[in-house]
Formats: sequence, C-alpha cells, structure tokens
Amino acid sequence: LKVSIERPDDMILFVGWIPPHTLGRRLQEGQQRIRIYDRWYELRCQVRTLHGLSAHADGTELLRFLAPTLRPETAAYVVHGEVAQAEGFAARLVKAGMGRAIIPAMETSMIDL
Repeated sequence: LKVSIERPDDMILFVGWIPPHTLGRRLQEGQQRIRIYDRWYELRCQVRTLHGLSAHADGTELLRFLAPTLRPETAAYVVHGEVAQAEGFAARLVKAGMGRAIIPAMETSMIDL
C-alpha cells in the first residue's frame, strides 16, 4: 500500500463493503492525505470499489473482471484464499496473459516484495 498509494498508475481495488473508521474506508471515501503508521501519504493512485461481486466470486468471474489488465507488464498479488486455490488462480492469471501473479507468504510486507 505504501508503494502504490502515491503512484497514479496503480489501483487499490476494494470488493464490497468496508467497515467505517478504517484506513480502507478513508481510502474508499477519497481522503486525499492518508496516514499509514508514522508517515503521511498523498492519495494519487486510483481507488475503486466493486459492489457487484461478493467476496466469494469464482475464478472465472475474477478473470473476466481482470481481463483489461492482463498484459505481460502487469502483476497481481493473490492475497486471499487457501494456498492451493491461490496457486491455482495465480496460474490461471499467468496463462490468461498476466505478466506475474505473486502469492506473498503470510504476514509478508508488500514493500518487501
């Protein structure tokens, strides 16, 4: 998040409802200055919310949604689901044309990737 928040070409995508009084909700509502731990960031990335999918969309629905982003120079982080399902979906993303599909280890900082 720290890496992407100030990049205009990056996007934070929320699926569904975000609880009030959370960082996610502040992002979703378009707050322009965001504090993450001890530093303030300017919100420059795109923030979108999918209201039409449940948090349990199947792989085919997710691939259809991501189709416009499937290019060799793009990467996706698969951060939800059991390991076997995440690996399967990551493989489907790459086969469909995504440059890389990364499954971070539990509690890995996205900055370290």
